[in-house]
Amino acid sequence: MFIDDGLEFWRLFDKLTLPQAAFLIIGLNPGKYEVVDKLCPENSTIRCRNNDVLRLSAATQFRTVYNGMLTAGKNNQLKVEWAYDFCDGIYGHDSSVNVEDLKRWLSSFGLRPAFFFPQVDSHEISEADSHKLKEQKYAFQDPKHPRYTPKLAAVVAAWEAMDTVEQSKNAKHTLKKWLEQNAAQYKLLNQSGKLKTDVIEQLASVANWQPKGGAPKTAASVALSKEQVIKKSYNSVSSHSISETEFPF
Repeated sequence: MFIDDGLEFWRLFDKLTLPQAAFLIIGLNPGKYEVVDKLCPENSTIRCRNNDVLRLSAATQFRTVYNGMLTAGKNNQLKVEWAYDFCDGIYGHDSSVNVEDLKRWLSSFGLRPAFFFPQVDSHEISEADSHKLKEQKYAFQDPKHPRYTPKLAAVVAAWEAMDTVEQSKNAKHTLKKWLEQNAAQYKLLNQSGKLKTDVIEQLASVANWQPKGGAPKTAASVALSKEQVIKKSYNSVSSHSISETEFPF
């Protein structure tokens, strides 16, 4: 998507009006454009400050995004600080949204418009942000997470422990051994305290990268302990711009 110039200064604002947010989402500078019909921006002509009319494709994108935010606000899916006219009706043109709330809303649709999600090289990420990203990446291993499932956590943890395996044993055997030794942590014991052997068999099959069997090509050993489950570092963080034709709201 085309990105207008001079947008970086708009990052100084932590709150934007709905029209400003819509312009920025589609990559246009709100300082260069205005809505002709302020009472109904979702159906309005968009005019450049030099009185030229905005091209149809961009105007359509603006109306779609603006209407999406307006509807989401009315449905309590996006937190909007409403402005009202003299008849106590919603005046969307002057209503505003917090930037962080807007970004969360966009992310819920898988949208990462370039202005709000600029590309960042991995070396530019702060230590705090790096730690936060790692935590987000491994949220599935947090038992307190609302979507936590011990089987998923067990499969990934077992797979990550297999940096090397003993030459005399195949991969699945070693995976099963690790799962058995860490069964309590991942709820792989039944009510009698015995191993859920059938579940462990299934999980080992999922994590097994040598389904045809046979000894591994590398000869080394792995300590099958909880402490050696090492989280892998991420390579980079990137963003992508939204499509010019698809807005899922």
